[in-house]
Amino acid sequence: MSESGGDGDEATGAGHPTGEWRPDPDGVHEFRYFVRDEPTGLVSDSGEESLDDHGEWVPDPTGRHEFRYFVSGKPTSAVSDHGVHTVDEPPAPPPVGVQPESPEPTVGTAAVEPEPVEVHAAEDSELKPKEWMKEKKVLLLVGAGALAVVLGIGIALVSSGDDSSVQGAAPGAGDAVETTAPPETTSTTEAPPGPQLDVEGSVEVIDADSVEITGSTDPGVTVRAVWAGDEATATTGPQGNFTVVVGGLAEGNTNVRLTAENEDGGTASSTVIVTRSISEELFKFLTRQIPYDELVRDPDSLAGQTVNYRAQVFQYDSRTTTSSMLVWVTEGEFSFWTDNVLLTLDPAVASNIDNDDIIRFWGTVAGSQTYDTAGGGSNTVPVVDVEYMELESKG
Repeated sequence: MSESGGDGDEATGAGHPTGEWRPDPDGVHEFRYFVRDEPTGLVSDSGEESLDDHGEWVPDPTGRHEFRYFVSGKPTSAVSDHGVHTVDEPPAPPPVGVQPESPEPTVGTAAVEPEPVEVHAAEDSELKPKEWMKEKKVLLLVGAGALAVVLGIGIALVSSGDDSSVQGAAPGAGDAVETTAPPETTSTTEAPPGPQLDVEGSVEVIDADSVEITGSTDPGVTVRAVWAGDEATATTGPQGNFTVVVGGLAEGNTNVRLTAENEDGGTASSTVIVTRSISEELFKFLTRQIPYDELVRDPDSLAGQTVNYRAQVFQYDSRTTTSSMLVWVTEGEFSFWTDNVLLTLDPAVASNIDNDDIIRFWGTVAGSQTYDTAGGGSNTVPVVDVEYMELESKG
């Protein structure tokens, strides 16, 4: 196409009456050809012109051409004669306020009504202008977007769309024919109103791995709780109160999504943040002493295990507020300690600890770490993140 650009560019090429290419309002193609603001079946994609593939060729009911292209039962301006496709410019409308004249009947002679004419589908061989032909039956549609055909001497106007009218006068007919298509109506369905949902936004729990979340909503409402791949439901009583048990809580924060749904399908949702913390007593109780040969063999595989050891401080100076400490965890004969472990900690936990002190610590295995020695070598040791530390004796 010569003009496939923006809205309003006119094109008058071969077979194209005065019109313009516009972006396709249906969104099916890039551009559609318009004649007198009426869309045609001629479309363009990536510069290639074609006919809208959502239509069909049928014998032209106006009689001006062999075939006319219909889309969704509506005539377009795309026509075909002897296998040659063109765009038919629609006839100009009559001047405003001027009605077509009807001849007066001769005195003594009754007005002759036009006889109905049946429109039949042509044989397959007649319905195939080029490759776009499809075998279809001709449908005469009455209503919105209807095709009105008036045969004889007179004016036949075909129009479609909302609030459209078709007027014309047949020879000898005294009354004009007028049909009005009813406007299309659209209906929207609104979501049913949801129930009230009142619940605390956060809950704290210590040590326990489950918690009861309570709240209120409308009576007879189902409340569904979803968290960490698990869920639970409850139904409110006459007062609208509910209790949902949330279990399997890990240490830290867990988001619990609550959704209340009434009988009409209306919903209301809220998120509760459950924070679980472990007390010092429970943390210490859950730790264990892993034999050093097992700990040092593969500390990375033991990451996350909670442990406790009695140890002697090998290298640490609390005055530097350092966050790491080297200790020995195996006491031999004559109070000779061996087997290094690197501790990472908050300096406040070890504020009264110095080198050679005897301590006990509780923490979580964090893998391994390699450090340089004073002799120019290196050493790889297990690492423990310390939660609690106690001084047993000064060195």
